[in-house]
Amino acid sequence: MNPYFCKTAFALSAILILGSLLFRFTIISGQNREIDRLATAYLKARTKTDPDYKLQSSIHKAQQDRNSVVSSLPAFHKFPYIVKDISDLIQKNDLTSSGLLFKPIKTARLGLWEYGSQFSVRGGYPDIKSFIAELHLLAGLNTISRLSFTKMPEIRDEVTIKDKISLDINIALYCRGD
Repeated sequence: MNPYFCKTAFALSAILILGSLLFRFTIISGQNREIDRLATAYLKARTKTDPDYKLQSSIHKAQQDRNSVVSSLPAFHKFPYIVKDISDLIQKNDLTSSGLLFKPIKTARLGLWEYGSQFSVRGGYPDIKSFIAELHLLAGLNTISRLSFTKMPEIRDEVTIKDKISLDINIALYCRGD
């Protein structure tokens, strides 16, 4: 073999290897850095780490939640049926009641009507317990703001009186104004 040819081939191989290394570290590495920079910018733009965006997003979600609650409330004209359901619960559980009167109040926000009542029921413990459980599940009842139990004295003359517990309760019903 020709020694000049071997030296030339070796020199040419060394130049090609150095050229490919130079190409790799200048061009390809630069492109990789640019791709990483663009990917980071994309993620930053997609996640919206801007505090104003988070605030606007939470306000929008709160408005959606409020609209959802308002739309789930019964309409104004369904109020008498809800009162009838409460009255039926009292009768179903063999309770005696007093003061089941509702006072309408037009709320300043969202065009809702609030009907508030403070009344009392009397009966045995199992009946009161059943009444509270069923009242809690009643559709349209929104707020039970106060429950107060009082033990009533037993009267044993000729007949044993069943009324042993008195329950004072404050409730509020909210209805849409439509």
